Amino acid sequence: MPRSASFNGDLESRANSGLVPPPCVATQVTTNLRWYSETEWRNEVSVNWIVEGLVAPGGLAVVFGQPGAGKSHYVLDLLFRLARGAENIHGRKTRGSQEKVAYVGLEGGIGLRDRVGALATMHGPAPNFWVIGQCVDVIRQRSDLDKLVMDMNNLGITVLAIDTLSRMLGPADENSSTGMGAVLAVLDEIRQRTDAAIIAVHHAGKEQHQDVTRSSRSSPREHSSLLAAVDLAVHVERRKDCHVARVTKARDAGEGAPMPFALDLIDIFPGPDGERIKSICVRELDPAVLDRHPSGLHAKNRSDIISKDEPLLKLLHELAQLGGQNLHGNSNQHWVAIEAWRKSADEHGLLGAGKSDSRNRNFCRKMKAFRDCGKIGMDDTFAWFLPVQ
Repeated sequence: MPRSASFNGDLESRANSGLVPPPCVATQVTTNLRWYSETEWRNEVSVNWIVEGLVAPGGLAVVFGQPGAGKSHYVLDLLFRLARGAENIHGRKTRGSQEKVAYVGLEGGIGLRDRVGALATMHGPAPNFWVIGQCVDVIRQRSDLDKLVMDMNNLGITVLAIDTLSRMLGPADENSSTGMGAVLAVLDEIRQRTDAAIIAVHHAGKEQHQDVTRSSRSSPREHSSLLAAVDLAVHVERRKDCHVARVTKARDAGEGAPMPFALDLIDIFPGPDGERIKSICVRELDPAVLDRHPSGLHAKNRSDIISKDEPLLKLLHELAQLGGQNLHGNSNQHWVAIEAWRKSADEHGLLGAGKSDSRNRNFCRKMKAFRDCGKIGMDDTFAWFLPVQ
């Protein structure tokens, strides 16, 4: 008997005995392979970033950090602002469209409702933002996985966040290759069937040092296969007076600048019994503050700007009372178009007497100072007063 025939016969007998999987037979392949020439690959296959250097269609990212670092707030804010159509997030360009996003909050509970309320108060409503608040067992229940994929495709979801990865694992061992391998296989299947970007929130491993005023390098708490599999990793840490998100791995882009932010406690909508409800919301900080001041807040400088420019705030209040748009049912808050505010301020001589470009820059500087002090909320188009804490 020819050697090849004996070899194939041996494989067949071993496969039937359960020792090895059956050999791959070419006639069983049902998918078509798409072959690209070098030129086609360069010209036709490129990354259409949802958020430049952070979120790509079909990409897999992990955002990790110690408890209290702000990683869940960071991801929730990122998704909410994508759903609002923000053109720039943490200094990174977006596609500028109102993305359809979904947040699987496996650890949020009632606090997640309040966090979403805080984001709506800060940025306005986001109809394209979806939340799954109950447990979804996509690892062990095939029906849950198929239902999730079907719903994502029906809704047109482009970004899915899972908070947290350890809750998704359930009783499986996250430090074993088997447990993490099962999770990665499911995440890969979701990406392949939906082309959605997936952001997994995860806990960090042991920090190299405990000085929260300094930058600490860490890695996700996991089997090593997780960090090897993701396209992007973002480490979120808490420093003395602010929080910082930093890209620590980027497969298809550079790491970019660190992304500092503050967590502000703000009033949100009254509860069903009229009680005051507060929750935490992310506020972006300029990366330059990390070099100029360890806290990143510049409290004294901002206070000086506010005291000098109270007339500009008074003008915003007047415009809000005269013609501001009602903020999603809250009669105490009204949007004012930023351009209308700027033009009125210029007409009242509140922006100085320099050239037009200089006056516009002056307005933007003052407006951002108001935002950083928690006086106002703003997006790309509107500004509004925040409730007094």
